[in-house]
Amino acid sequence: MDNFISIYQHRLALQSATFSRIDHEDATVAIVYKVTQPNNTQLILKICSRPEDYRHEVYFLNHFSKSLPVPNIIQTIKPSADIDGAILMECLPGSLLKIIDFTDALAYETGDSPQPSHRLWRSATT
Repeated sequence: MDNFISIYQHRLALQSATFSRIDHEDATVAIVYKVTQPNNTQLILKICSRPEDYRHEVYFLNHFSKSLPVPNIIQTIKPSADIDGAILMECLPGSLLKIIDFTDALAYETGDSPQPSHRLWRSATT
């Protein structure tokens, strides 16, 4: 794994950063790492083995950035024959929603909103 990450550390100029893999059952299109820089800034690195997944991730992050609080893309590595595509993005505070987080009150608040995704995000992060 060290050799795998060292390629991305070099290409993204993150040689001094620490990489910790994030295992999550919903991370189906990418290998995800939390990147901690020496100044304690935390970032997320998504490495997509399939070029179409990389393109979709970049497209939707850019698209939803106009209407939802999604991470800003800091830097990308386009997929090529010798490297998988990667997206370095800011790390937003909070935790991932789990099925137990979906209560009747949250469902009501989400359905009552003219923009449900905004209300869902606010409710999940407060």
